[in-house]
Amino acid sequence: MNITERTGKLAALKLVYQNEDVMIINSKGIIIRIPVSEISITGRNTQGVILMRVEEDGEIVAVAKVEEDVDDVDKMDVDKP
Repeated sequence: MNITERTGKLAALKLVYQNEDVMIINSKGIIIRIPVSEISITGRNTQGVILMRVEEDGEIVAVAKVEEDVDDVDKMDVDKP
């Protein structure tokens, strides 16, 4: 990972497939769910893509890989940074 002051800290790293979604929750209680198929693919020398911007006093509290058709929390692969 090419982590710089401009890119900020890395909250999570997940191996995902096109038929899955990524769910991100921040400390302010905002939750977003993004289909992996809608996330830009970047090359090896890039600095990645931003999926959620976080305010200075906020942080990412959980990142989950979710099967596209699953709405059951017990079936999510959740990591807490």
